[in-house]
Amino acid sequence: MCAAMLRRIHLWLKQAVLDVPEFAQAVPALREAVRLYQYGQYDACLSQVTSVGRTLEASRASYPGLPPL
Repeated sequence: MCAAMLRRIHLWLKQAVLDVPEFAQAVPALREAVRLYQYGQYDACLSQVTSVGRTLEASRASYPGLPPL
């Protein structure tokens, strides 16, 4: 589940950051989630990636032209 969420957020962020460069601020937190996944800390990864997703989703509300996360 964590891997799927990481993939989805990564692909979304890759496109969204072109329109809203401020979204790049989420990259360090997403990298941390990847690191946690690589070390097999799946619960911590899921918590981290969920937090990133919620933050991006809340920010996305200000940009209605962006696709849903």
